[in-house]
Amino acid sequence: MGQKIDLGLIRTIRRKKKISQFEMAHVIGLKYGNAYGKYENGKYPFKAEQLFKLSEKLEIPLEKLFIKDSSKIEQKQ
Repeated sequence: MGQKIDLGLIRTIRRKKKISQFEMAHVIGLKYGNAYGKYENGKYPFKAEQLFKLSEKLEIPLEKLFIKDSSKIEQKQ
């Protein structure tokens, strides 16, 4: 039922691979590098095609970009 994007994982892997925000902006089709930061910080949602391109650039499976919604676990407590 709801899945969220693991923005922290995206940021961590991007930094480990020494990929700039400007380069990531280019990968997902943005004109300006500073706009990418707004996506990575959750101010703008990534589109499906952008997530696919991110997974390719970061060399991780697409499904790893998602966190499963833990609301069911929280309700049981």
